[in-house]
Amino acid sequence: MRSFVAAVAFLVAGSANGGRSKAVGALPRCPSVTLVATGDWSQIQQGDGFALRLPACFQNEEGPRFVHGGHRWRCDAMKVEAVWGMWAPGSFGERKECRMSFAGVPAMVATASGADGVSVLVWYLTGTIHEPIISARSSKADDLPVLTSVAYSGRLSVPRGPNR
Repeated sequence: MRSFVAAVAFLVAGSANGGRSKAVGALPRCPSVTLVATGDWSQIQQGDGFALRLPACFQNEEGPRFVHGGHRWRCDAMKVEAVWGMWAPGSFGERKECRMSFAGVPAMVATASGADGVSVLVWYLTGTIHEPIISARSSKADDLPVLTSVAYSGRLSVPRGPNR
């Protein structure tokens, strides 16, 4: 009986992730954006084979604890968070959403701009139960190319998980 319950739980989790992948796949493709060179940026490992890149000015910032793991950094007006969780399209509020792929990993990009500044968020569909997002925001619109480059810098160095 326990094996049956475990199998059903596995199938439900897998089909839920498959539904999210399909929903992200239905989004429009993201337009081309302006990026900055990241060759001299630090690569920061986040666990489970996932890493991002940050310019030297970013410093680790203490903040709220994340339920499934995460970190926060700050450089002047720019703030970056890498957070693990269970996401779905629409999880991130009122944003313009589109889809991309980074080094073979499908992703949803969500952007917003307004009086309080600009933000770029990328949800990487790694196929694990808890998947990473990189959220980058600033009160200065001129920071958008750096924010976008940070949010787009996520890389997975291990095979994608089974929950696709």
